[in-house]
Amino acid sequence: METGQRIEFLRLRLMKADLTKEKVLRFEAEHEVINGPYSKNASKSNSSSPGQTTQEQSAVMTGDTASMATTAIIFGRSLTEEMLVLQLRSMTCIAEREHWLLNADHLECYDLGSSGLLGQGSFGMVLRGKYLGVPVAVKVPKLADCRGISSLANELRVFRRLRHPYIVAFYGALIADNADLVLVEELVDGPSLLNFVLTRSSPLDAATQRKVLLCICSALVYLHGQVPTVVHGDLGANNVI
Repeated sequence: METGQRIEFLRLRLMKADLTKEKVLRFEAEHEVINGPYSKNASKSNSSSPGQTTQEQSAVMTGDTASMATTAIIFGRSLTEEMLVLQLRSMTCIAEREHWLLNADHLECYDLGSSGLLGQGSFGMVLRGKYLGVPVAVKVPKLADCRGISSLANELRVFRRLRHPYIVAFYGALIADNADLVLVEELVDGPSLLNFVLTRSSPLDAATQRKVLLCICSALVYLHGQVPTVVHGDLGANNVI
């Protein structure tokens, strides 16, 4: 009985410590967004001291110590237009540091005709375009407000770090303060797995089925191996090209 009580005491103590740590991280992240290197108060809070080296100043200005909790807030859902503008500015800082901020002059989008529109969802659509003369897929929000931007921002938070042969490549993004966010991705010309199967006169042979499954599983193993783990959540025959 005494051993059981001690184990329960230790369990509750560890649980309390974890909750305290989580609260501290959350408050630190919120403080960093409001007064940290990505905020509009950055010039006040990040003024360099005389004793700082150039490298230390750069680390302060670029926010190298930003936590995953901070990016969750920056790429999370905006509740107000003012918060959205602050988030877009913060994303720009991250984009410049990670070198995926694109120049709008290098991007050309086709019209919303039959050839220009590749697909669309609830909050966004994918257009055919060219980046520096190379065919690309351009993902834009349908609504230039918090709902449309947030759906792309959440995808951007994860997608910007993924590099795998069987996952569509991410080239970069265009970000503007006036509620404008555009993702530029690899254009994969070809039918979806669903259309590929339905349009065939005969079923796929075993070797082809095995190859397709191995490619999908290879991408999933890569996603699940990320820290934190990335879950696709909407994997289906329409999402395999």
